[in-house]
Amino acid sequence: MELVGVILAGGLATRLGGLAKGLLPGLAGESIVLHQARELLAAGVGEVVLICNDPEPYRETHLEILPDIRLGNGPMGGIEAGLVWAAGRARGAVFLPCDMPAISRVEINKLIVAWRHSQAGLSWALLCGDHEPCTQNTCTQGIQRHPLCCVVSAGHSRAVSKSIDEGKLKIRQLWEDLQATEVRFANAPAFENINTPEDLQAWRLEQQQ
Repeated sequence: MELVGVILAGGLATRLGGLAKGLLPGLAGESIVLHQARELLAAGVGEVVLICNDPEPYRETHLEILPDIRLGNGPMGGIEAGLVWAAGRARGAVFLPCDMPAISRVEINKLIVAWRHSQAGLSWALLCGDHEPCTQNTCTQGIQRHPLCCVVSAGHSRAVSKSIDEGKLKIRQLWEDLQATEVRFANAPAFENINTPEDLQAWRLEQQQ
């Protein structure tokens, strides 16, 4: 198998009053995690797993659920668990955070293509504020980095585990240290994320327009 899909849902969602963000209704009323699982499979991944340390709310999705190997390490712990799970199954894993209700197979495929050509075996998403995807030298509106939207070769599990051992939990820094391939996208709704009740309300209003 070339790739598996990993949805990161380990956060406590305190800014949403403890609600499980991944179960919020996204496009067409479908929960965010089920939408993401469908888009991952459509992009060609062989299996999908949900990394979550509070599995009970997500059992209704019927997705395979795994906890972090080591608790208390934030998203880096989810990356570690996903890569260890992927290692016996595939060459790598596509990671998505569970709070992006509109990301699609289009963006996922672009990340996968970049990963296939990446000397580092690692690609991650950068969102450019311009209307068209920019380069490092042409961006005029600033960059938003999305280190949890990434494709990672399974062999990088050692680097991730070492980073946790050393207490270095900033995923962006690790990807930069590993010279990950940057995949630049235009400022698009696909990368909107839901972190607060206001975010959720604004996103729902946008979908109604």
